[in-house]
Amino acid sequence: MTMNQPYDIVCIGCMVEDLLLSDVPKDFYLRDTIFLQKMESNIGGDAANQAVISAHLGNRTALVSERGADGSGQWLHEFLTREGVDTSMIEVVPGRRTPTSVLAITDGDRHAMILPLSETGYGRPELDYGILDRTKAVSIGSMKMYPRLDEQLPAFFRAAREKGVITAGDVMQKKGPDTLREVYPYLDYFFPNETEGEEVTGESDPEKMAEKLLSWGVGCAVIKLGGKGCYVNDGREAFYVPARRVEAVDTTGAGDNFVAGFLTALVHGLNHRRAAEFATVVSSICVQHIGTTTGVKNLRQVLDVLGWESLAE
Repeated sequence: MTMNQPYDIVCIGCMVEDLLLSDVPKDFYLRDTIFLQKMESNIGGDAANQAVISAHLGNRTALVSERGADGSGQWLHEFLTREGVDTSMIEVVPGRRTPTSVLAITDGDRHAMILPLSETGYGRPELDYGILDRTKAVSIGSMKMYPRLDEQLPAFFRAAREKGVITAGDVMQKKGPDTLREVYPYLDYFFPNETEGEEVTGESDPEKMAEKLLSWGVGCAVIKLGGKGCYVNDGREAFYVPARRVEAVDTTGAGDNFVAGFLTALVHGLNHRRAAEFATVVSSICVQHIGTTTGVKNLRQVLDVLGWESLAE
């Protein structure tokens, strides 16, 4: 890997329009009508969220995705450009509806309703291997979500490994057989949350999840534990990093913020413990704001919380 790539991080996966409904009462379905405090649109989708936060943290970031030729897709495209994300690899697909999700936020927790992915999902026919000559790291937003994407990952990540590109993946909770066994040996970093980790491994304990993932070939297992922080095991050391104590108003996108933070630390040369500490703060800032990308504004904001002068060992 040369040192003059145009990108630090390339994120691959979906972009979604999120309709955020704030302060939805728990007995919503028992009522005929409710009046909300706030309703707004924001960007969503794992890859898009990661790309925006990566850009906010000062990385040269690109998003590989697709959108419909509709108003929602155009708005998302323009939003990404304004936020500093390279959108040149976003394909506009005539006749395809841009994915939309409705996120009801109740007491800080979010409950999602998503249009069927079979109608709106990522459908690019082939990944562009040329990307691997232009980036330090590549991250797949939600594995196990798009079969046409998943089936390409073993060869794509193998090529990335040969070029010295950092490979990372998150996973969408989805029941059914584990289709990623051929991916794991070429995956440097895997970021499931507790629920996803249990679904993939059959283990309920984070330490056992990580051990099984490493036995399948994952380089470093990073289990996101929500309000409890994270557990990291790279086969050489294993440790927990606790979450920051903050008042959460919306947990939407917290995991995507965490991944963006961890990858940011990696491309700056930090070790795994420091990367986990940095990512945990990025996530804690996210949950104090409504929306996936509204909390983290820039790198200095995160460094100040940590009391660090810069992203250096």
